[in-house]
Amino acid sequence: MTLHKIKAILFDVGGTLIDTIKPLLKAISMAFKQNKIKVPSSEEIIAQLGKSATKIIKAILPKELANFEEQAKECIASFQEIFPNKVLDEFNAIDGVHKTLKTLKDANYRLGVITALRKAELDKLLTKFNLNSYFEVIVTADDVQNIRPSPEIVNEAINLLNVKPSEVICVGDTVNDILAAKNAGTLVIAVLTGAQNKDVLRRRKPDAIIKGINELPSLLDKFAE
Repeated sequence: MTLHKIKAILFDVGGTLIDTIKPLLKAISMAFKQNKIKVPSSEEIIAQLGKSATKIIKAILPKELANFEEQAKECIASFQEIFPNKVLDEFNAIDGVHKTLKTLKDANYRLGVITALRKAELDKLLTKFNLNSYFEVIVTADDVQNIRPSPEIVNEAINLLNVKPSEVICVGDTVNDILAAKNAGTLVIAVLTGAQNKDVLRRRKPDAIIKGINELPSLLDKFAE
């Protein structure tokens, strides 16, 4: 992995900067129950992570439902009423997030966010954890037509930063994060602070796997030598 040309680092949010698994699972469960639909297993939901909530819900809804599209629409509406407002206390920042982002910013890396969250959802979470000031660009699910594993969200951030894919590292916790980065032609580092385990992530061949973003500065220093 060659890092001497890296100018920008793009971060996923859920499972990378902020622990969103518990509140996401809770919100989906509440939405399904409100609509009298059987709640899927945690494993089924986790397998879909990295996509937008809309796509996750459509993927895990029972396909045999009558009026599938209408049921999906109602379930998504319920979820959006719940998440993140009614589960806001369930979120936690990933260990070392402030120290890591400050270290990278002080080292003159340009930082950005690429997330499957909607802008309204993201704004609440960045504000809750005082993370807004670190990021030069923010691209959400509202800004693109196709969410990961499509590279569109990565490409949009690259264009806004006016850098080359070879000058960018993406950091995320899911298979879809890895695939989107690879499809965009950037380097990608996977973190183990999300719900998908090391073996699952390793099969998609990220450029490196670390326990969490607090290990990122030392990794960058090591490979930039």
